[in-house]
Amino acid sequence: MDPIVLTAGTALVTAMATDAWQAARDGAVALWRKARPEQADAVEAELVEVREQVLVEARKDSDTEQAMAGAWQVRLQQLLRAEPGLAGEIKRVLDEVLTPALEPAEQGAHRFAGDEGDRQRARPGLSGWSGPDHQREMNE
Repeated sequence: MDPIVLTAGTALVTAMATDAWQAARDGAVALWRKARPEQADAVEAELVEVREQVLVEARKDSDTEQAMAGAWQVRLQQLLRAEPGLAGEIKRVLDEVLTPALEPAEQGAHRFAGDEGDRQRARPGLSGWSGPDHQREMNE
């Protein structure tokens, strides 16, 4: 799975529990409007539903947020596979919309150093991804 997708999916679900939720939702929906406009309204409705689950379940079970992040990582990966040129737009949404929507303590946990060639994430435990070697193993 592409590291930017891992980071974006996690940041999207984390942002669901913040005051900047609407900007995060709009940024994610914009990706679908660009690549698969016929699915954008359904994705928006699903994000609203998932947010409600995050708000309820996050108080009870931290594993729920990780599971939901995993689901959105898969959705974003499918979108990226269908539209490989969307990688830059996903990174832009992550950098300009999703990461700023997070609490300051969470922002550092979702940094992605893709521009520097170092694709190791600050929170590898969330996805099980630990760097380029593990990425290669996952793709084989």
